[in-house]
Amino acid sequence: MSILVHLKKARTDTEIKFYKFVARPSLIYGNETWVTTKRDMTRLEAAEMRFLRSVTGYTRLDKIRNEVIRKELEISGIQDVRPRYKQNWNNHLETGSVIWPIIVIIFLYKLFSCDVKV
Repeated sequence: MSILVHLKKARTDTEIKFYKFVARPSLIYGNETWVTTKRDMTRLEAAEMRFLRSVTGYTRLDKIRNEVIRKELEISGIQDVRPRYKQNWNNHLETGSVIWPIIVIIFLYKLFSCDVKV
C-alpha cells in the first residue's frame, strides 16, 4: 500500500512542477502589460483552480474551498504571483531603458564611422 501512496505523491509533485514552470507562466504570459480587470483575474483563477482540482482529485461537487486546495498543495494563487511578474517586467524595462540607447549609439557610431574617411 505504501508503494501506491509513494507513486501518487510522485505524480502530484510532477504535476505541481508542471503547473509552476509551464502552466502558470502560460496563463500569465503578457499579463505584465495588461490593464487587468476583475473579470480577467476571475477567469485566470478559475483556470488555475480547474487544474489544481484535477491534481488533487477533487471536483466542484466536493465543495472544497480554493484556499484549502492551495494550502494542501502548498501553492500561492495567481493573484499573489502576478504582482511579482509585473515587478520583474518593470525592472526589465528600467534596466533596458538605460542600456539600449547606449547600445544604439555605439552601433550607429560603428556603422557610420566605417563610411566616413578622415
